[in-house]
Amino acid sequence: MRIASYFPDDELLKTFPKFSKHEFIENGDEKCEMIFCASVTQYRRVPRGTGLPMVVHCWDLPTNWRSWCRNEHDYAVNVHRDSEISNQLHLMAEADLVIACSEHTQNVLKIMGIKSEVLHNFYGQGEINAILEGRDIKRKNRIIQVSRYALNKRFDLTLSMWAKIQDKYKDWELMLVGPKGDVWGEIKGTAMRRTKILGEQNRAKLVTLMRESKILVNPSVNEGMGLTPLEARHMGLDVVSGDQPWTHEFGYATKIFEPDNVDAYAQAVEDAIASPFETPQAWADMTADKYAKRFDNLIRKIK
Repeated sequence: MRIASYFPDDELLKTFPKFSKHEFIENGDEKCEMIFCASVTQYRRVPRGTGLPMVVHCWDLPTNWRSWCRNEHDYAVNVHRDSEISNQLHLMAEADLVIACSEHTQNVLKIMGIKSEVLHNFYGQGEINAILEGRDIKRKNRIIQVSRYALNKRFDLTLSMWAKIQDKYKDWELMLVGPKGDVWGEIKGTAMRRTKILGEQNRAKLVTLMRESKILVNPSVNEGMGLTPLEARHMGLDVVSGDQPWTHEFGYATKIFEPDNVDAYAQAVEDAIASPFETPQAWADMTADKYAKRFDNLIRKIK
């Protein structure tokens, strides 16, 4: 089948079509028989009223964005989410099939009246292995957070956690890495000892920085599922994560703490330092080729 595809700017997600028996045409053409919106965030690009069956992938739906806001500025920065979520719900309501990346996302969609099928996303196992192949990368006493600098990623909580424990661990450092977001200006100006705040890195550099580290922290309060923690466990890092539904669904966290509780966060990191869990873990079914097979099986339901 020839499928009109609308992908976000995500090179990893774009890799699965090469394992599919179908042909994906970015932005489509007159010969396409189906529409695939690879993220609800692309709702503006997807043509409507074509008569073609439509499949929409939903990573998450941040309906709880007000809970992230600390002040009026945070509210003003995020208030646009209501209209975006409304548009995304309208798109999914028109779809013949909605794919949720996790059971957690499926439950959120169900509350909003959207029926969906769960298809756990894949992560770049082969890509990581290729980058690291033949390299002797030494571990450093480093805690790392990797994410876009967005309010719900809770970089502020990580900095508060580090302020509590850094004097006890003078041979450790904290590193924050990710593309710019709405709190980049606030976070980049932070001056703390043994703290490195980096912007977006290319993929090879990011994998190297993660592999050098010992602990990945993931305090985010809204995700459909977290790919970075899966990658971290694949590379043998401890993962300290806030207690969220998807954390239990995928079982990748080695230490879990109560969300938004800086004392519990600090204790979880200290536990990880004291009792490291550095056995790599790979999720064998979460590869691009197996994702493609499951995707192909799902879309057969609407032919």
